Amino acid sequence: MAARTVTVGGAAGARPEGVKDAEALLQAARAQKVGPVGALVQGGAAAYLLRVVDRKLPGDAEFEKDKAAFRRQALELKRNQVFQDYVREARRATNIHIDRQALGG
Repeated sequence: MAARTVTVGGAAGARPEGVKDAEALLQAARAQKVGPVGALVQGGAAAYLLRVVDRKLPGDAEFEKDKAAFRRQALELKRNQVFQDYVREARRATNIHIDRQALGG
C-alpha cells in the first residue's frame, strides 16, 4: 500500500477524509511526537503506520471557540481518572477480588 499524507485536527478536530478508522488515527497522532515513525496503530477497521511531520497551534479565534469543549473533555478525563484511582485503592484496602470466571468472562 502506498504512503499517503492526511491532515488531522484543525477546526473542531476535523476528521481526515478516506480513513476507515479516523478516531484511532487521531488519538495516535495526538500522542505521537513530531518526526519518527511511530508504532503500528491498530483500529477496528484498519491499521496504520503514522509519522507526524508538523504540529501547529490553533489561532486565538479557534482556541476561544473550542475552549469550552476542551475544558469539558479535560474535566471528564480527570473525573474518570480520580474515580478509577478511588476504586483501585478501595479494592486494595478491602482486599476485594473479582472472580471473572464466576461472572462468565
